[in-house]
Amino acid sequence: MFEMTSDYPNTQITGVDISPVQPTEIKLQNVNFVKANLLNGLPFENDTFDYIFQRFLFSAIPKDSWPDVMNELTRVLKPGGYLESLSMGSLISKNDSKDLPTSDDHFTNFQYLGGRRYHNESNSSYFLPNDDKECDRLHLQHFLIKSVRQGNFSAPVEDILNKEGSKVLDVGCGAGSWTFDMATNYPKSQIVGIDISPIPSSSEIKPKNITFIQTNVLNGLPFEDNSFDFIFQRFLILGIPADKWNFLINELIRVLKPGGFLELIETSPKFSPMGPYTSELMKSGREMLIKKNLNPNVAYELESLIANQEELENNKCVKYQIFYGNKADKLGQTAILNQKNIFSTTKIHMMNALQVGSEEYDVFTKNVLEELREYESTQDFNCVYASKIF
Repeated sequence: MFEMTSDYPNTQITGVDISPVQPTEIKLQNVNFVKANLLNGLPFENDTFDYIFQRFLFSAIPKDSWPDVMNELTRVLKPGGYLESLSMGSLISKNDSKDLPTSDDHFTNFQYLGGRRYHNESNSSYFLPNDDKECDRLHLQHFLIKSVRQGNFSAPVEDILNKEGSKVLDVGCGAGSWTFDMATNYPKSQIVGIDISPIPSSSEIKPKNITFIQTNVLNGLPFEDNSFDFIFQRFLILGIPADKWNFLINELIRVLKPGGFLELIETSPKFSPMGPYTSELMKSGREMLIKKNLNPNVAYELESLIANQEELENNKCVKYQIFYGNKADKLGQTAILNQKNIFSTTKIHMMNALQVGSEEYDVFTKNVLEELREYESTQDFNCVYASKIF
């Protein structure tokens, strides 16, 4: 604290502690000490501080008190100010208080940006949030894709799933929507969901045939060879670097049992037809992915990626389309809502890609949604599946 007052003499620094700070002759003019118990609330008015720093209080704050503590810190933080909690390794902006951390976040390695919560894994390209708002988006997306496909999978695995003790792996399971759906429909199968982020705590109420594991697939899969009868992976276009797809597919094949099926699904990075706003958004998004070493065309390359694997056979590619606009009735309206949610969840990144501010981005994406309706646009997503040779 004394170091901060020396380095930033134009800033007024206030220190709070449950114990009185020992007097010192070298106290600077821009520092003030207040004795207070954080658990009883902070003795300051709303919106008082531009920056709040908290360090190593995990042993002093009871677990069930963290929500109240975070609410108090947020209360006295000015809009646009930042809260930094070193015990969580996070930097939080007071832009969207409902997305600030809860007590469970304190024990997990997250980071915060623009009011949204993200994983904090250094060896990962995945840049979407993992908070409750994102889980809601993923649930909606799951049921949209399920409706378009008229089911949860394309591979001929119905008999496998109904066999006692069959093992299924959901790679990049996200909020667990597909995992839960499959576990409920196929109670004889053991479903394992893996993701770089922990599954939300609400998912702890789950069928007995589900197991969730937090892991980074880029580090390899934590399973023995020939472990699973069916492996499913969907929409990891934003999570797998362009030069890591072969590595990941080799890992998936390694843990797949002979005779088992691998199914991959990825979405196209463009709509058809596209209006001027949509075209500019897709162009900027594509350039952003390439800069992040992600492959925007992977949906169209899945078939060749699988065909080049000597251990796979019975390859098949199934193409689907999402229809936007009024002619698509309720499904089209759901597609528009899903796309609106995607624009929201990617906002902080797409603002940079488009080089626009927050309000301008909101207007821009609203125009894109209007174009999708007006042009009756469609979007492709491709499914490829194959079985492992005995």
